[in-house]
Amino acid sequence: MSYSKLGNDEVNYSKGLNLKLNNDGTYELLGIGTCKDTHIKIQEGVTTIGSGAFLDCNFIKNIDLPDTLISIDKDAFKGCTNLNYNEYENGRYLGNKNNKYMILVDTISKDFKEFVINDNTKIIGQHAFYECSKLTSIEIPEGVIIIEDAAFFYCRKLEKIKLSSTLERIGRYAFCGCYILKNITIPKNVTIIEDSAFCNCANIKKISLPNSLKNIGDNVFESCSSLTNIEISENIEIFGNHIFLKCSNLKFNEYENGRYLGNKNNPYLVLVSVIDKDATNLTFNENIKLILPYAFEACKFTKIIIPEGVESIGEGAFKECTNLESIILPTTLISIGKGAFQKCTKLQSIDLPDALTNIRAYTFGGCSNLENVKIQNGVICIEYNAFIECSSLTNINLPNSLKSIGSCAFDGCKNLKYNDYNNGRYLGNDNNPYFALIKLLKKDILNFKLNTNTKHIYNSVFAHCKNLKNIEISKEVISIGFDAFSFCDKLTNIEVEEDNEYYKSIEGNLYSKDGKELIQYAIGKEGTEFVVPEGVESIGKRCFQYCKKLNRISLSSTLKNIEYCSFYGCSSLTSIVIPEGVTSIGESAFNGCSSLTSIVIPEGVKSIGYAPFDDCTSLINIEVDENNRYYKSIEGNLYSKDGKELIKYAIGKKNKKFMLPNEVENIKRNAFKDCKHLHVFKVIQKNLRISFGAFDGTNFKRIKANKQLRERIINKCYDCL
Repeated sequence: MSYSKLGNDEVNYSKGLNLKLNNDGTYELLGIGTCKDTHIKIQEGVTTIGSGAFLDCNFIKNIDLPDTLISIDKDAFKGCTNLNYNEYENGRYLGNKNNKYMILVDTISKDFKEFVINDNTKIIGQHAFYECSKLTSIEIPEGVIIIEDAAFFYCRKLEKIKLSSTLERIGRYAFCGCYILKNITIPKNVTIIEDSAFCNCANIKKISLPNSLKNIGDNVFESCSSLTNIEISENIEIFGNHIFLKCSNLKFNEYENGRYLGNKNNPYLVLVSVIDKDATNLTFNENIKLILPYAFEACKFTKIIIPEGVESIGEGAFKECTNLESIILPTTLISIGKGAFQKCTKLQSIDLPDALTNIRAYTFGGCSNLENVKIQNGVICIEYNAFIECSSLTNINLPNSLKSIGSCAFDGCKNLKYNDYNNGRYLGNDNNPYFALIKLLKKDILNFKLNTNTKHIYNSVFAHCKNLKNIEISKEVISIGFDAFSFCDKLTNIEVEEDNEYYKSIEGNLYSKDGKELIQYAIGKEGTEFVVPEGVESIGKRCFQYCKKLNRISLSSTLKNIEYCSFYGCSSLTSIVIPEGVTSIGESAFNGCSSLTSIVIPEGVKSIGYAPFDDCTSLINIEVDENNRYYKSIEGNLYSKDGKELIKYAIGKKNKKFMLPNEVENIKRNAFKDCKHLHVFKVIQKNLRISFGAFDGTNFKRIKANKQLRERIINKCYDCL
């Protein structure tokens, strides 16, 4: 145990727990870390216990939760077989000395019609009443603030439930499949109802959403086939997709050609859909505030004027309105969803309102006749693919407020007018025409120096500059896009001006200003060994990609994350040691490291992305620390901890035969990809899930399995991605 002072209170708490500091000063508990205590005491200030945080920690006997706790994620205590719970009636709880019944974890049995929850309970945990098929009624006591994900999932006979007035959040699938639940009152303090919370509640007829509600997720009332009336809160800011999908009896308030929902004071608050998609004109009710996702998808309107007062346009709202030539947006508009105007192929120009701060992904993607877009100062983010394939776009102003430009935001905009400077093609505004470097006039260059006023470097700007040796980045640059320096085979120096507040250079390599991320290694350097400096916590995406000269890389002891494709194609790399503090290894992280013979996965790794070791043709041993709670190694191959998933076979092995372990139920994507040495593959399982690409490139001469399974392997018939 260790001793700490938090605020004015002196608190003893367990040492070594893996904590993440949130922006608001609270903490998320990510995992057990190095802690070996049998009695875990979690410090005050922790608000969330993350997914799988104590997974399979069977040495834990007792746990004290902080009073500040408001959320426990999936499988947080799964496999804690020796954990002592506090029992009350038919429930099992966790808490602390002051309140033993803080969280209802689950039930002792499922054979009950009624259930009494302890009065001191604060949270109904995930899956707490999962498929309690005999439960008919329950009252949630005052003080409960959260009902977690799937808490009452498929309680098929649940007919009556009274929610506490203190309730603030209803989690995903919380009441999904409660078929005979007829009436439910959402309390006045609820601010969030998450995805699919009431989906398949086929007998609910009426719901009133309180004024406190701010956020309602995707598919919340999907397949509530008896729902006829719903009152919508005036204060909802975020509407998810397909909220009322298959609500076949829902009564709308119709006005002109639109179907609306609202409340007694304003029955036309939300426009849900149109009555006739073939109509060419639409008049909105003047009291509308929100346009729901996909409300006008594939309609034939030619011109639309959205009235003042509308604050939000949902995802895909005008998607594929191929006759739409013009649209006027209100000054009150603050949010436009992803793909809202995607493939509006006749739309020619648009002025975005002052209040808009974010241009979402695919907002104007595929608007092939869009020529002019006016973006007001105040927009801080243009997301990925926002203007992709706007092939007629000639003019666009990027405001000084802009802080980030997503990948491929302007890809396919072949008629854009640029401002040229020193072999660079820039976009900007009247005050700064060189605001963002978008592309190069020519790739065959040795050196490049940015304009001193440039703020952004677009994705892939220098990619495939085969002769580029030196880049000078000015002090004004605040963002550098994905893949900016990929395939720069001769790049030896990335120089950053000293006063830059976001980036810095150490020995010609690019780092974040605080030194916590190594963003780009200059892969043209002559050395064969490299030591990552202490303090680096993350190896950036594609950081060492196709660095073919390095045969040894020493990683910092402070490292926590290895990102997507970090070491992709490092074909000379023979040795790398992953430090104990690493918790995640990204997709394709070591793909193509053809000289790598072995690798050790340390105890703390919680997640490994898809295809981490593909094309590692010399790899003969993937070793996993025996204390790792998520993965294990069997004969040098990588499996999930429970052995039910074979993640990767070490394809450098010379073995001619392989027998799949009995417990395996799923062969993961690309597990045996390009395994050339195996000739005999034996499976005794009758059924097996085979993910996409699992056997691509194999040369099996004999497959010992039942006829159906053998044919699936031979014909590469896969189940899923």
